[in-house]
Amino acid sequence: MPININDIINNSKKFNKPAASRGGSSSYSFGIVNSEGNGKRISLSKALAEKLDVHDLENNTHVYVAISEEDRVVIISKSEVLSHGYNCKLSKSGEKRISYNADVVHGITDAFSLPFNTRTSMSFSNIEFDKAPDGTDVAYVHLDEDDIKRATA
Repeated sequence: MPININDIINNSKKFNKPAASRGGSSSYSFGIVNSEGNGKRISLSKALAEKLDVHDLENNTHVYVAISEEDRVVIISKSEVLSHGYNCKLSKSGEKRISYNADVVHGITDAFSLPFNTRTSMSFSNIEFDKAPDGTDVAYVHLDEDDIKRATA
C-alpha cells in the first residue's frame, strides 16, 4: 500500500524534547549512532543527502525528521511541511551528512525499541521517496521488525 505523505504528517508523533519510489540501492542509507562513548547522531548517506537536496552544506542546511510509530517509518525532508518534527542541522563527515541531535536519536530509539543495549549503531536502507506538497523530496525510512533484524544482523 503506498504511503501518503499527508497521512504520515497528520499521524506523525513529535516526542517531547527534554528541558514514492523505492530507493532500491543500498547507496541510500540512514544511520543512527546511540552510545555513551561515541555520541548520539543520525547520518544520511551521500546518495540520500543528494536525493533530499541537502548534500551542499551552504546556507545552514538542515532537515526535519518526523516519526510515525503507526506506519513504522522515520520521515526526512527539508520541506517546511515537516517543521513540527525535529529540526536537525547537518554537518559533513566524509561523504555523509550528520546531525548530532540526541533528542531525535532517543525519539527513534524509543519509538521502535531499537536494541542499542547490544550495539552502538544501525543502518537502514529500506527507503521510499515521495514529494511534499511544495514539491520537495521526502524520504520514508522503514523500521519494521524485518528492517531492524537486517540492521542488527
